[in-house]
Amino acid sequence: MEQGLKTEGYHYWNGNEWRIFNSYTTIINPIIQKFTCTYVTFNPPIFTAGVPYNGVTVVPYTGGNGGAYPAGIPLSSTDNTGLIAQLRSGYLANGNGELVYDLTQIPSQ
Repeated sequence: MEQGLKTEGYHYWNGNEWRIFNSYTTIINPIIQKFTCTYVTFNPPIFTAGVPYNGVTVVPYTGGNGGAYPAGIPLSSTDNTGLIAQLRSGYLANGNGELVYDLTQIPSQ
Protein backbone atom coordinates (compact mmCIF):
# COMPACT_ATOMS: atom_id res chain seq x y z
CA MET A 1 0.00 0.00 0.00
CA GLU A 2 1.29 3.44 -0.90
CA GLN A 3 2.05 5.68 2.08
CA GLY A 4 2.76 9.38 2.10
CA LEU A 5 1.28 12.82 1.84
CA LYS A 6 -1.96 13.17 -0.09
CA THR A 7 -1.58 16.80 -1.11
CA GLU A 8 0.93 18.51 -3.38
CA GLY A 9 3.10 21.39 -2.20
CA TYR A 10 5.41 22.23 0.68
CA HIS A 11 4.59 20.70 4.04
CA TYR A 12 5.79 21.17 7.61
CA TRP A 13 5.47 19.03 10.76
CA ASN A 14 3.53 20.87 13.49
CA GLY A 15 4.39 18.33 16.19
CA ASN A 16 1.30 16.20 15.54
CA GLU A 17 0.74 16.04 11.80
CA TRP A 18 2.02 17.23 8.43
CA ARG A 19 0.46 20.55 7.41
CA ILE A 20 0.65 22.29 4.03
CA PHE A 21 2.05 25.79 3.56
CA ASN A 22 -0.30 27.86 1.49
CA SER A 23 -0.51 31.34 0.09
CA TYR A 24 -4.26 31.65 -0.38
CA THR A 25 -5.36 35.29 -0.35
CA THR A 26 -9.08 34.58 -0.51
CA ILE A 27 -11.24 32.20 1.45
CA ILE A 28 -12.84 29.40 -0.56
CA ASN A 29 -15.86 27.73 1.03
CA PRO A 30 -15.22 23.97 1.05
CA ILE A 31 -17.34 21.89 -1.30
CA ILE A 32 -17.29 18.11 -1.73
CA GLN A 33 -19.29 16.43 -4.47
CA LYS A 34 -19.46 12.94 -2.96
CA PHE A 35 -18.22 10.92 0.03
CA THR A 36 -16.88 7.45 -0.74
CA CYS A 37 -18.19 5.74 2.41
CA THR A 38 -17.39 2.19 1.27
CA TYR A 39 -13.68 3.07 1.65
CA VAL A 40 -13.81 4.61 5.15
CA THR A 41 -11.03 3.24 7.37
CA PHE A 42 -10.44 3.10 11.12
CA ASN A 43 -7.05 2.89 12.78
CA PRO A 44 -6.81 0.93 14.96
CA PRO A 45 -9.45 -1.08 13.10
CA ILE A 46 -11.03 -2.76 16.16
CA PHE A 47 -12.59 -1.22 19.23
CA THR A 48 -14.08 -2.98 22.24
CA ALA A 49 -17.10 -1.90 24.28
CA GLY A 50 -16.03 -0.48 27.62
CA VAL A 51 -12.33 -0.07 26.66
CA PRO A 52 -11.00 3.48 25.98
CA TYR A 53 -10.33 4.06 22.27
CA ASN A 54 -8.01 6.61 20.67
CA GLY A 55 -7.70 6.43 16.91
CA VAL A 56 -8.62 8.00 13.61
CA THR A 57 -11.10 7.43 10.84
CA VAL A 58 -10.37 8.49 7.27
CA VAL A 59 -13.28 9.41 4.99
CA PRO A 60 -12.45 9.60 1.26
CA TYR A 61 -14.25 12.03 -1.03
CA THR A 62 -14.39 13.09 -4.67
CA GLY A 63 -14.89 16.52 -6.15
CA GLY A 64 -13.13 18.67 -3.56
CA ASN A 65 -12.64 22.33 -4.48
CA GLY A 66 -9.51 23.24 -2.45
CA GLY A 67 -11.51 25.12 0.20
CA ALA A 68 -10.42 25.38 3.82
CA TYR A 69 -12.36 23.74 6.63
CA PRO A 70 -12.09 24.17 10.41
CA ALA A 71 -11.34 21.57 13.06
CA GLY A 72 -14.03 20.16 15.29
CA ILE A 73 -16.88 19.41 12.90
CA PRO A 74 -18.45 16.25 14.38
CA LEU A 75 -19.08 13.05 12.46
CA SER A 76 -22.65 12.20 13.46
CA SER A 77 -22.70 8.61 12.19
CA THR A 78 -20.61 7.47 15.19
CA ASP A 79 -23.41 8.26 17.65
CA ASN A 80 -24.48 4.61 18.05
CA THR A 81 -20.98 3.51 19.19
CA GLY A 82 -20.43 6.14 21.86
CA LEU A 83 -17.26 7.36 20.12
CA ILE A 84 -16.65 11.07 19.61
CA ALA A 85 -15.24 12.10 16.22
CA GLN A 86 -13.61 15.50 15.69
CA LEU A 87 -12.50 16.66 12.25
CA ARG A 88 -8.92 17.87 11.85
CA SER A 89 -8.68 21.25 10.14
CA GLY A 90 -7.24 21.47 6.67
CA TYR A 91 -7.77 22.15 3.00
CA LEU A 92 -9.69 20.00 0.57
CA ALA A 93 -7.80 18.58 -2.36
CA ASN A 94 -8.80 19.80 -5.79
CA GLY A 95 -10.47 16.57 -6.83
CA ASN A 96 -10.15 13.44 -4.70
CA GLY A 97 -8.98 13.50 -1.10
CA GLU A 98 -9.61 12.41 2.47
CA LEU A 99 -11.00 13.94 5.66
CA VAL A 100 -9.36 12.76 8.89
CA TYR A 101 -11.30 12.54 12.15
CA ASP A 102 -9.78 11.88 15.58
CA LEU A 103 -11.85 9.28 17.46
CA THR A 104 -11.91 9.11 21.24
CA GLN A 105 -14.06 7.90 24.12
CA ILE A 106 -15.17 4.57 25.53
CA PRO A 107 -17.27 2.67 22.96
CA SER A 108 -20.68 1.51 24.16
CA GLN A 109 -21.06 -1.25 21.54
